[in-house]
Amino acid sequence: MSSNRPSFSLRSGFARTASVLTLLGVALVLSSCAVNPATGQANIVTMSEKRELEIGAEEHAKVMSSMPLVEDESLTAYINEVGQRLAAVSDRPDLTYTFTVIDSPEINAFALPGGYVYVNRGLLAYLNSEAELAAVIGHEIGHITARHAVQQQSRGALARVASGVGGVVAAVATGSGYIGSQIMDVGSLWAQAGLSGFGREHELEADTLGAEYPARTNYLYLSYNSDGDDVDLKTDKAVIILGSGAYRIGSSVEFDWCCVNAGRTLREQGYHTIMLNYNPETVSTDYDEFDKLFFDEISLETVVELTRLLNPLGVIVSMGGQVPNNLALKLRQAGVAILGTDAESIDNAENRRKFSSLLDRLGIPIDRVAAEAALRQVQ
Repeated sequence: MSSNRPSFSLRSGFARTASVLTLLGVALVLSSCAVNPATGQANIVTMSEKRELEIGAEEHAKVMSSMPLVEDESLTAYINEVGQRLAAVSDRPDLTYTFTVIDSPEINAFALPGGYVYVNRGLLAYLNSEAELAAVIGHEIGHITARHAVQQQSRGALARVASGVGGVVAAVATGSGYIGSQIMDVGSLWAQAGLSGFGREHELEADTLGAEYPARTNYLYLSYNSDGDDVDLKTDKAVIILGSGAYRIGSSVEFDWCCVNAGRTLREQGYHTIMLNYNPETVSTDYDEFDKLFFDEISLETVVELTRLLNPLGVIVSMGGQVPNNLALKLRQAGVAILGTDAESIDNAENRRKFSSLLDRLGIPIDRVAAEAALRQVQ
């Protein structure tokens, strides 16, 4: 980043400074001022929101006519759904947001004033999760809510005013410059500015907002060494369902079916449903199956921590198979309320030795069974 530093001479410095301050004062009176959501300070812009929306619509039409679009309707609908969810909790939720997927291999995304966000196909190929997609889109929404493009235009206007009286005020914009030919292809100067980047200061502001907006939705991370939670997750009539974890011999899709149908039934009865699972191949980890999804390990520590955070009515462990079933006794001992089949019954069915002894006491004949800890004992 480079900047032009103001220079003063002993002979005329005071007069030039006074002239600039007068001109800046006029500009500020005529400008549209709003609070920058990233800094909490006033945005100094010389453009009304009405004009910002007009420019956004005009430049969006240029982008649409000059850039190839991805024709996969399901993909574009998905990007729009994630984007609208983030826009609804942004600092400018009243804007009409439009999310477009550009058919370009370049790894980039950009935004236009007034609510227009563009994501390149090439960037989507590098994302590993919906949470990462939400962070990218949230970053671009941050540029819009902080009015960075409009600020650039306003700073340019102020710099031109200052240059007429000695260059006391100057503003520069820097960009990443790594997206190559796409800048030349797009038919909008405003979009070219977005592709080039808004400068370090504005990019950091957008990073801040891009983290805050996903945090206001369901995109959160469990972490250590923090001093508080970003949001209040406690909800009335909440029930946690433990998923199946990774598929393996004896634990497969049938347990995912049980989890999903348990969640749907609870929803129909007015309960707030919460899923804990870490298997992306399951239906239970689809973002719209449960009111909240925690994509994390199914362990005693995680479940106990979630019950502290969420204060649920209880936890259902009997739908997910062996992984959650093996936690039943430990969860009960930790004070977690187990819904449905009680922990002792789950353990009696899951523990082979206990189950065999139960069948013997009931007089139910079974094949001869044995449990050994070493290969030589089995032989």
